[in-house]
Amino acid sequence: MNASRRARRASRRERIRGRTARLRPRDVDVLNALLRMRALRTRDIARLFFGARSTARKRLRQLFDAGLVRVHVCSLAEETRYSVSPLGYRLLEQAYDSPPRYFAPPRVDARQASHHDLLVSYWTALAVGGRENAVALELFRPEWELRSADPHAELIPDALATLRSSAAPDRPLVLAVEADTGTERAHVIQRKLERYDSATGTARGVFDAKPDAVLFVVSTERRARRLAVHLHGYARTPVLLGPLPNILCDGGLTTGISTPRQLVEQPSPEGDFTSGLLTGVE
Repeated sequence: MNASRRARRASRRERIRGRTARLRPRDVDVLNALLRMRALRTRDIARLFFGARSTARKRLRQLFDAGLVRVHVCSLAEETRYSVSPLGYRLLEQAYDSPPRYFAPPRVDARQASHHDLLVSYWTALAVGGRENAVALELFRPEWELRSADPHAELIPDALATLRSSAAPDRPLVLAVEADTGTERAHVIQRKLERYDSATGTARGVFDAKPDAVLFVVSTERRARRLAVHLHGYARTPVLLGPLPNILCDGGLTTGISTPRQLVEQPSPEGDFTSGLLTGVE
C-alpha cells in the first residue's frame, strides 16, 4: 500500500490546527449567507457563489480549518452542512455596520433537516433565478426572523419574499412561502390557509405584508397533485404549487408553477407546472 493510501483522510468534523485563511470578499458573502439561513449545504453554497462544487468544498474546508465556520454531519452518507462560528460572526460584525442577528443552526436530524433544506433550496433557486432574469429579491424573511419579531403571532409563514422585476418595477410580487415535506395533513394546511384569509383582511396583514399568493414549495409533483385536490376552491387567498424539482432552475420565475384549479380541472401532464411567477399563473 502506497503512502497516499495509508494517509488518513481529513475528518469532516475535525479541524486541521494551525491553518489560517485570508478573507476574500466572496468569503464575507458566504458567511453572511450562512448567518441569514442558519445552515447551508455544500451544493447551495456552490450554486450561489462558486459554480463548481469541488471549488466550494475546498474553500469551505479552509474556512472550517480557520475556525470561521462550523460543520454539521448527520451521517457519512449525507452532504455536509455549514454554519457560522462565533469567530465568523465577529468578523461579520466588523464587516457590516449592522450585521444580521445570529440564530443558532437548526437541529440536524431527518425531519428538521428535510424541511430546512427544502426552504433553503428554494431561497437558493430564487436568488440564482433572480440574477438570471433581472428580478431583484428585495426581501426574504425566513420563519426564524419572523418568529423573533413576533413570537406570539398566530400566523408565521416559513418565509415572506418580495420580488421586483425590472420589466414591472412598480408592481412587486409578495409571496408567503410554505415549505411542505409531505408530513402535514390536508386539514392542517386548510386551517393555515384560513389564517391567511383572516390576516390578509386586516390592516397589518402578514407581518405588515399583503401576500399576493401563498406558494407551497413541495418535494414532488405527486405531493402537489394531492394537495391540489384538497385546496381546490377552498381558500380566498390565491394558492400556488411548485414542486422543487420543477422550480429548482430559477425559483419558479419562468416555469414549474401550477394552481390547484389547473391540476384538478385541466390536468395535463405535458402542460402542468409550466407557468411561472413572471409569466403569470391562471
